[in-house]
Amino acid sequence: MEDTAVPGTASLAGEAPWPFPRRFVALFTSPKALFEELERRPSWFLPLVISLLLVVLYSVVLWNPVILPEMLARFEEQGTPDSAVQTMTSVGLPISIVSALVIGGAFTFVIAWIVQVIGGFLFGGTLSYKQALSVVVHTSLISVPAMVVLIPLAFVARTAQVSVGPGMLFPSATAEGFMGKFLSYFLSSIDVFRIWEVVLTAVGISVIGRIPRGKAMVGLFSAYFLASLLGAAISAMMGR
Repeated sequence: MEDTAVPGTASLAGEAPWPFPRRFVALFTSPKALFEELERRPSWFLPLVISLLLVVLYSVVLWNPVILPEMLARFEEQGTPDSAVQTMTSVGLPISIVSALVIGGAFTFVIAWIVQVIGGFLFGGTLSYKQALSVVVHTSLISVPAMVVLIPLAFVARTAQVSVGPGMLFPSATAEGFMGKFLSYFLSSIDVFRIWEVVLTAVGISVIGRIPRGKAMVGLFSAYFLASLLGAAISAMMGR
């Protein structure tokens, strides 16, 4: 009988899954090959755990020297009761960590759904939710080099709200009024590492979803800037 197997299928089937270190290195050195691997074998749990642990690390390292003093100064300006100040001083770090883990985890799954909508429905791609989630959690590992830059920057600026971009020129701590704070928060979202992450996510959508890279870029950046505008407006209204 004639062999009708697709060339290369057997070799792919026999190829061992990439270990996490190889996937991590490929994110920076050969992202297209990484996304081809994730198309065949979507993987998301370990990168998600590492990304959330990095958020915890950021909070733990900066809590006493930066985050807590900044928070207490804001409480003093707002005339917050002493009981609330004492509570935040004693258990603020655990509360912050739990909140970051819950919100960060939930946010990741929502972002994956948005990515799937863009790459799997809006542009008619072949992206499944599990593939979208694997792309999102792997590109979120851009936070590794980001932490190397942002933590020292936070120590210098004496605020945890730092970014590498135009937001550095308009810190939210000195912004006044709704428009001032809105502009500050929006500009802080235009961050080198976030842009890098969006670009890589668009490449992942293009590779796995089989859609033109230009379309993927337009879709992802449109969603990114709309989310940035909404987030800046909410933060400005809350007076954060």
